[in-house]
Amino acid sequence: MSGLEDFRGHVWLDGAEKRYRMIQLAAELCDGQIDPEMVEVLERFNAVAWLCTTQCCSGHGGEKKPHVDLRTALGFDELWGRSCAWIERHGATLTVCGSEMGMPRFCFWLPEMPIREAVAAFKELARLLGP
Repeated sequence: MSGLEDFRGHVWLDGAEKRYRMIQLAAELCDGQIDPEMVEVLERFNAVAWLCTTQCCSGHGGEKKPHVDLRTALGFDELWGRSCAWIERHGATLTVCGSEMGMPRFCFWLPEMPIREAVAAFKELARLLGP
């Protein structure tokens, strides 16, 4: 496998892409590129067979708001149905990025809040999106 470009046009997450992304995540963890507060959050999302994280931030104030970006094997309607109450409760926003490459990522953004609260909210979302 040469890289992420091998998955262009894959609208929904498949097993090969998840394996590739998990290898990338392991390297990023070793290099210290992941906010330490988010490691357990990522583990929870990535433990779900039909989810895979692509980006995250615990929130550092200013322009860097807390967010988790996911690829999923769920259809949009299923993803929305599982997350809409969470979005409303936390004042969150759901955006879709990467559609131009045929690889949509679903980006859950929280408003600025203490890191501890953001982490707890994302753990809740992982539970809601899981089996």
